[in-house]
Amino acid sequence: MNAPTPQMIRKLRGKLGLTRSEAAGIIECSARTWEAWEAGRRPMHPAFWFAFKHLTNQ
Repeated sequence: MNAPTPQMIRKLRGKLGLTRSEAAGIIECSARTWEAWEAGRRPMHPAFWFAFKHLTNQ
């Protein structure tokens, strides 16, 4: 499993109608970390991506 791109992260969050803080809360990370993933400053580990998709039934 590969890390998601920042675009993939933003697209799914937008589809779900979540704020960055709400999305971060689902996988229990900080909003600042979520923002770094969306901005491409830090790659999201595939395990977090899998967990987010699983917990949001995607």
